[in-house]
Amino acid sequence: MGFRAEDVHPMRFLRAVPGSDRIVQQAVRSDPQGLLSSATLNRVTGQVVELYNAGLGRIAFEQRPSTMDVVNNTVSTLAHIANFASAGRNSFLLPREVTALLGRTDLRDIRLSDIRLPFRAFYLGFAGGLSVGLPGLPNVIDGAYVETFAIDYDAGPQRYLTFYVTARRTHGAALAKSAWITSPEPHFYAPLKISADAEDTLEAAIGRATASSDIALEAKPEAQAALTDGIRQAAEDGLLVGKPVTTGFERAAAFNVEALPTMRGVLALLCNAICLLSAEPVAAEPGWPTDAPQSLVDIALRGSTPKRRRTAMGQLAERGFFSARTITLQPNAPDNAAQAELTMPSGRELLPRWRRGHWRRLAHGAGNLERRLIWIRPVLVRRDRGEEVEGHVYVVSN
Repeated sequence: MGFRAEDVHPMRFLRAVPGSDRIVQQAVRSDPQGLLSSATLNRVTGQVVELYNAGLGRIAFEQRPSTMDVVNNTVSTLAHIANFASAGRNSFLLPREVTALLGRTDLRDIRLSDIRLPFRAFYLGFAGGLSVGLPGLPNVIDGAYVETFAIDYDAGPQRYLTFYVTARRTHGAALAKSAWITSPEPHFYAPLKISADAEDTLEAAIGRATASSDIALEAKPEAQAALTDGIRQAAEDGLLVGKPVTTGFERAAAFNVEALPTMRGVLALLCNAICLLSAEPVAAEPGWPTDAPQSLVDIALRGSTPKRRRTAMGQLAERGFFSARTITLQPNAPDNAAQAELTMPSGRELLPRWRRGHWRRLAHGAGNLERRLIWIRPVLVRRDRGEEVEGHVYVVSN
């Protein structure tokens, strides 16, 4: 399946924000293990503010944003792209037919302890985007940065599974050079704490994240109080700082409240996709964007020496092109059970319908304590009585 660089978020974002590729390169050199230190984040923030101020000069006054939210959001996005880059720039693309099948697969029996990530950080994209978007300007959700890490607290280490969901703008202004300031692409961040309980589920993790305000559904009183104190202190120092009608904390919480119902389904879809990577692992050559320089792509794929291939890949990365693996599915064996459902006991023939898929957790390992996932795919029962339905052909090369 061919794809353009614009179809994959990290390539699109680094092209949309001039100078952001340099910021990411410096951040990766400073913190090659992934999570950015506070010092690196402060430097990134300063660099983004410089890009923002330079960009404002090219925007008519009446079109300039009324808040600095775009700066904070850009810093967050670049931090995730830096983590993605430091982990090897690994991307997976789900074609529409695979996404449709995963959308018809129940996740209720899956435990977070069953999920195995292929890399500590990678990007998982939905080819063509989903049919839903995030709050704000017209957009479609097109993927997520998936990451895992641990933070040491006084009570002990806490593991996280995080999703940084991205969206692609669908209106014409997205093509403007200043679009990253005037009409930024939205995102949704879901940091989920992994419980020590082996029976922990995705729904339980989302509940903990909202209860603890890791996914804030209302502005924290202490954060609001700190902002008020800062404004008061500035006034005492002779600085004219007005209190905004709504604070950034309140705007972020309102966004999360509106987005969360959609995000529950999207996070389940992402977890299904990760389970698929674990359940049906395959090895194949990555593909490159169709708009990448073909001569460099040929060397990256078929160079005479590993050094030549690495050099070509480095040159492609400098020009903003990364590889991505497309997930397809091997053909399923005929489903005799589905064929047996052609008629009801009364003899009346059934109309075409989908029988939902699910995951089987197969015990294995020492003492049968580990679980291996088996995907029981959705099946279109009585397909011959209806029109072709998207997702009925199963072909995984990643």
